[in-house]
Amino acid sequence: MTRAIEDTTLVLDVLAERSEQPATQYFDGLAKDKELRVGVGTNFDADREVSEAFRRAIETVRGFGYSAKSVAVPFTNPKGGLANIEADRKSIAGQTFKDIDVLLLPTTTTIVPAIRDVGVNPQALSPPNTVFANYYGLPAISVPCGFDRNGLPLGLQIVGKPWDEATVLRLAYRYETATSWKTKNPAG
Repeated sequence: MTRAIEDTTLVLDVLAERSEQPATQYFDGLAKDKELRVGVGTNFDADREVSEAFRRAIETVRGFGYSAKSVAVPFTNPKGGLANIEADRKSIAGQTFKDIDVLLLPTTTTIVPAIRDVGVNPQALSPPNTVFANYYGLPAISVPCGFDRNGLPLGLQIVGKPWDEATVLRLAYRYETATSWKTKNPAG
């Protein structure tokens, strides 16, 4: 966890395995801009506050001049569970990212719940919007895109094709520098 995308890239540059030649330098690639095809997730249910922050974030991204289209996020249950994970990953990557380079959706569907409302439910803080990226092995990042009525942060999730962390980080960096969310602190 880092405070800014530049910090994230520096950490990734240190930790990433360098099997490809030439090795990707994530930090050095932040300033490089390339045309992106952006998918905007549409098939999620979210609180009004989350939806409004997401709408504003999408307006900012559209202002970059990238092509954007509505996309259904692959929230469906995997066909074979963990036994079929590799086939599921290839299928989703091919279907979802056939016509887009990145997929945008809210990081969570609700505002942050109070501890008393969570109780002993360990899944209460496991947002459904992030589970699919984890299961399918897709690079994803959450960047601040607003605050809820309690002054707690809301996030924009940027998901990319398998092994395309560089594109995810470039868009996250462009969004972060176009907004002032990283400089604001939660209320409290």
